[in-house]
Amino acid sequence: MTVSSRTTKAQLESALQETRTANWQAEQTIGLLEERFADLELAMEDTGWVRLATQAQREFSRDGLRKIILMSTMAYLKNPLIRHGTDVQAHYVWGQGVTIHCPDDATNQVIQSFLKDRKNRKVLTGHQARHDKEIELQTKSNIFIVLFTDPASGRVQVRTIPVEEVQDIIRNPDDNAEPWYYVRKYDRLSFNQKSGLIETEKGVVEYYPDWLYAPSTTPSSFGDAKVMWEMPIYHVAVGRLGDMRFGIPEHYSALDWAMAVKNDLEDYATIRRALARFAFKLTTSEGPKAVSRAKAKLGTTLGTGSAAAMDRNPPPVAGSTWIQPGGVNLEPFKTAGSAPNPEEGRRLWLMVSSGTGIPETILTGDSSVGNYATSRTLDRPTELKMLTRQQLWTDVYKDILNYVVNKSQKSVTGELSTLPQTVEAAIREASAIVAGGSAIVNLGAGQDAEKGMEAEDLDISVDFPAILEHDMLPRVQAIVQAATLNGQVTAGTMSDRTLIRLLLKALNVENADALIDEILPEGSEYFDTDNEPVAEPNPFLSPSDGPPGLPIKEAQINVDPSKKPPVKPPVKPGDPATPPEDGEENPNVDPVSGVGMTEDGLHKIAPPPPSMRNQKGKSANPFDSTTPPPQMDPTGTFTSDKNSQRVKGSTPPRKGP
Repeated sequence: MTVSSRTTKAQLESALQETRTANWQAEQTIGLLEERFADLELAMEDTGWVRLATQAQREFSRDGLRKIILMSTMAYLKNPLIRHGTDVQAHYVWGQGVTIHCPDDATNQVIQSFLKDRKNRKVLTGHQARHDKEIELQTKSNIFIVLFTDPASGRVQVRTIPVEEVQDIIRNPDDNAEPWYYVRKYDRLSFNQKSGLIETEKGVVEYYPDWLYAPSTTPSSFGDAKVMWEMPIYHVAVGRLGDMRFGIPEHYSALDWAMAVKNDLEDYATIRRALARFAFKLTTSEGPKAVSRAKAKLGTTLGTGSAAAMDRNPPPVAGSTWIQPGGVNLEPFKTAGSAPNPEEGRRLWLMVSSGTGIPETILTGDSSVGNYATSRTLDRPTELKMLTRQQLWTDVYKDILNYVVNKSQKSVTGELSTLPQTVEAAIREASAIVAGGSAIVNLGAGQDAEKGMEAEDLDISVDFPAILEHDMLPRVQAIVQAATLNGQVTAGTMSDRTLIRLLLKALNVENADALIDEILPEGSEYFDTDNEPVAEPNPFLSPSDGPPGLPIKEAQINVDPSKKPPVKPPVKPGDPATPPEDGEENPNVDPVSGVGMTEDGLHKIAPPPPSMRNQKGKSANPFDSTTPPPQMDPTGTFTSDKNSQRVKGSTPPRKGP
C-alpha cells in the first residue's frame, strides 16, 4: 500500500512538472504572438501609408487612405462625439432645404425634370440623399458622381461609386489641376437568371473620363480596360491640399482625441463601478472569529444555492436600526475623492471640438459652459464653416445642372436640342453656296448655336435659407425700411421683384422665384401700372395753373379768359336731351376725369370702387366691353339696369385704355 502510494505521488509530481513546462511554453508562445501583433499594428500605423515613389511623400497611398477612411467610418458609427459633430453639420447645411431655379422657362423645365427624377432624388437631389451625401463627404471626403448620359435624348441620371474602388486618378502631365481619367477596379456582380445566383467577376478595371475632359480622339479601351465615355465622373473632394488627388477625411485630426475621451470615460466608469460594490465598512476588535460571525449575520441566503423557498436572513428594510456591541464600528464606505473627476477630461473634449469645428456647447450639449448669446446662435467661425460648405454644394449643383442643360442642347430629341437650328443654318449655307456656283459646302454651318455653354455658365439660382434662426419681425422691418427709407412709399432703392424676393426669403418661403414669376409679369421688375386710369392734362388750363387733376371749380380761378369754352345753359330736369355737337364737350361731364358734374361744376359722383366692378363673375375692368353700357333716359340722365353697378344719374363710363 505504501509503494503504491509513493508511485502515485511520483506520477503526480511528474505530470505536474510537465504541466508547468507546457504552461511556460504556452506563455512564451503567447508573448511572442503578442509581440508579432504589435509589430503588425505598428506596421499598419507607420508603414505603407505614404507613397514614396513619384508622389514624393506628398499624399497617402491608396492602402493608407483606405485605412483612414475605415477608421473614420467606424468612428462615425460608434463614437458619439464624431457622430454628433457630423450630424450637426449635415443638419445646418441641408436641414432647411434648398431652392433651385433658372429664369429661363425652357431651361428651368429641364433642370426641374432632372431634380425631380425619382432615381436622381434617391441618389443626389432628394432631401435624404443630400443629407447622406454630406455625411459621406465628411467621413470619406471623396464622392465620385457618375453622370450616365443618353446621347439621343440628353437625359442624365446620377449614381455614385465607392471611393474604395477608385484606384488612381490620371491627370494631365502638364497640369495637375486637370484630371483626365478615373481608374476603377472592382468585383462586378451579375445575376444569373438560369441558376438564380449572384455571380462575381473579380478584378474588373474600367476608365471613366472626367466630366470636363473632351479630347479630340476617344479611344474605346486601354488594353483590356474599357473607357466609359458616356459615364463621366464629377469628383467632389475636401480635406486635401492643392496637389493631392484624393481628399482626406475631415475627422482624421479628431479621431485620436475622440478615442482618448472614450477611454477616459470608460476608466472613470470602471472605477465608479468597482467602488459601488461596497457600501459600508465594519470594524471590530474581537478578532477573526468576530469577523466570521458578523459576516454570517449580515449574509443573506438568497442566491447562494440554498434550497430554501424564502430568504432566511433578508437585508434590513429602510428605516431599520443597527445595534452593535462595543468595539464594533459600522460606517458608510467613503468614495469621495477616490475616483477621478470626469470634468478633468474637458481638455480632451476641446481637442475633439477643434478637430470637428463644432463649438463645445453644441458638441457636448452642455449650455452651462456658454452664455446667453452662444446658447441662441452659432459662433461666427462655425457659421462661416457652414456657409462655406453650402457654397461648395452650390458649385457642385451648378456644375452638374450646366452639364445636364448642355447635354440636352446637344441631343437629338432633347427639350433644348439645337439640332434643328443647326441643320437649318447648314441648309441655308449650302443653298447660298450652290446658288453662287461654288462646289464647296460648309458642313460646319450653324455651329454657333452650340457655343457658349463651355465658356459661360447659365444663370442658375441655388438659394439656401438663413443658417441662423432670426426673429421674423426685425428682418421684415429692415427690408421695408430699406425699400421705403422710413417713408410711406417705396423710395426706389430696389425694384419690386427684388423687394418681393427679399421678403419671401426672410419668411423662408420655398420656390420664391416661381412665386415671383406668378406675381409679376415675365421679365418685368415692377408691377404693371399701365391699366390704371391717369388724369390727362386739362386743355383749358395754362401750364402754370396747377396740377391737371385739380377740380374745375378750383381751377377756374386761373383760367385764361381767351381759353374759356362757350357757356351753355345747364340742363334742367325735364328738358329734352341735346347731344353735344361735333368737337364739343358735354357740359355736364368733367373733361379731365369724365365724371358727371352738377350745375356749379363740382363732381357729382365718383366711379364705383373696383370691388363693385367685379361681382358675379364679371371682368374687373369697369370699361370692359362685356358690360352693357347704361342707357340714357329722356331726361338726359343715365339709368342702371340689373347687370350694372352704376348709380342712377352717373355719367357714361370712360373708354378703356
